[in-house]
Amino acid sequence: MTLRSRIFRSPRQTIAVHRPTGRRDPVSLHLLGPEDLDPICDLHRFIHSTLEHPETLYPRQRNYFHRILNGEGRLFVAVCQDRMIAYVTLRFPGHSSENYGWDLGLPADELSTMAQLDGAAVHPDYRGSRLHNFMSIRRIRLGRLLGYRHFSALASPMSPYSLHSHLVSGLRVKGIKVDEDGPNFLLHMDSRARVENPGAPEVQVAIDDFDGHRKALDQALEGYHLDRGNAPPRLAYACTPTPTP
Repeated sequence: MTLRSRIFRSPRQTIAVHRPTGRRDPVSLHLLGPEDLDPICDLHRFIHSTLEHPETLYPRQRNYFHRILNGEGRLFVAVCQDRMIAYVTLRFPGHSSENYGWDLGLPADELSTMAQLDGAAVHPDYRGSRLHNFMSIRRIRLGRLLGYRHFSALASPMSPYSLHSHLVSGLRVKGIKVDEDGPNFLLHMDSRARVENPGAPEVQVAIDDFDGHRKALDQALEGYHLDRGNAPPRLAYACTPTPTP
């Protein structure tokens, strides 16, 4: 593996590794290039094989990573103790039919400013360390540095942790998108606008109650917080304040 560059590195940035010792290990983020295709495919396959519910991680094929590494996006990994322990992707769909901006009703002239957070996985030894959140926030920062303004993602109801990570990164549930595996939450943020969290939620909906989610969205509400203290978790909706440019 050739790590082309190190980004957002600081000796103060650490994650709490989910181990009995509870020690904190330093993690650095590295941007990958085309020469790193085999290692990232191996990491993805390994992580997928360890999941109790494999359907929570889309089984990406080699061609997907090839396209990302060859200009369709950016992919970086977290490295701890000289091994890759997680990855995230940032995809630039342009005006293709895979751009979630079409589903969100974005103006055609803004579709080219969309970056999609459509890939992330964490090694089983490091789950529960908030590494997903750590990397998601930084890939949005990278997208903004590259000039992208809109950010979107899909989140499965089977993966509340991923949904939570997107929400704390600033995205909001604004729609439902159905694919061959069923309905997913469609999230979006416009980085040009600063939106404060609303106060008390107007409604809370169980994560698997998609009739309830559609009713909330039909009322022009947005999902902004996931309460994971319930079983099943509940998504809080509210009418978010008017964005401040």
